[in-house]
Amino acid sequence: MNSPLMTRLLVSAAVILAAPSLATAVDMEMVIVGDPGNAADTRHDPTGFGAVPYSFSIGKYEVTNGQYREFLNAKAAVGDPLGLYNEEMTSGLGGIQRLGTGTVESPYSYLAKDFDSTNDDRPVNFISFWDAARFVNWLHNGQGDGDTEQGAYIGLDDEVTFTRQIDARFLLPTEDEWYKAAYYDPNKPGGPGYWEYPTRSDDRPSNDAPPGSDLVRGSANYSSSALTPVGAFNAKPSTSAYGTFDQGGNLWEWNVTFVQEDFFGLRGGSFDNIFGLDAAHQDSYPAFFENRIMGFRVVGTIVPEPGSSALVGVGFAIVAAYYFFPSARCRRKNSVKIAPQGSASTPGTISQRWFSRASESS
Repeated sequence: MNSPLMTRLLVSAAVILAAPSLATAVDMEMVIVGDPGNAADTRHDPTGFGAVPYSFSIGKYEVTNGQYREFLNAKAAVGDPLGLYNEEMTSGLGGIQRLGTGTVESPYSYLAKDFDSTNDDRPVNFISFWDAARFVNWLHNGQGDGDTEQGAYIGLDDEVTFTRQIDARFLLPTEDEWYKAAYYDPNKPGGPGYWEYPTRSDDRPSNDAPPGSDLVRGSANYSSSALTPVGAFNAKPSTSAYGTFDQGGNLWEWNVTFVQEDFFGLRGGSFDNIFGLDAAHQDSYPAFFENRIMGFRVVGTIVPEPGSSALVGVGFAIVAAYYFFPSARCRRKNSVKIAPQGSASTPGTISQRWFSRASESS
């Protein structure tokens, strides 16, 4: 049974101000990540990952094709000047098709690829960081005809001016938020700590078919040829300690932390490779980059308990300091982890890392 706090969280995540006739409400199911002030995981980096001094909520699942196409129907029906749709979304590995010419007389309509509703339940791919940020702004502004260019973030399409707004209700995760939700377990045997894999296991999960059969290591979608529906691996312990699904495999997920220069971070690995599921693996790409193995999930704020205004003030100060001091946003610039030999990223320079993945975009 949901607690009163969880109930208010789910209600706040589904706030809708208005929606056009071609779009329906997008409901983001969130889980709470509590245990504020947890220690960082320093096993793989002396700076540490995963320490978050406040509670937050995060998507239980990756954002799906069904959720993203409602966004497209709302904001990219008459033309698509922001490039929110990628033609590859109708490819063999995508899940969204587009009909119409994009004019007032014949607006675009975005449907499940091949009119197969099961595609709606798979995570959306071919998503750039800027696409994800615009989706978050749209959520923040109540969906419908909500603005994509300001809300949770301003300064889109420019890594220098890109800034989180103080009243943001939906966000993209920082690397620490994502990492904590995936790997931290306050009830880990032996005391609070971090698992190596986001299925509450220190050993690699199985890659058998959903719902998964390994009740010890859990299961995940990697080294396969196709995406699986979000949450399909529901044989425990295929969720993280906080209840998220698919933070290992399916798609690499964007986060807002700069990893190297102006490259935003990605975590979690993807369906087509064995690398990236583990806590030791970190990657990054330019914000405009889109391909078949990149997606995202969202973070939300928590509705405070009634009568907790003093605590809210303290919590707000902590969150504001964490987000707005440059060290919180860019602290990975000079501590990029190099992927192990044979991984999806080639060790070496930025250009080598970028173009090693660019060849997989088709």
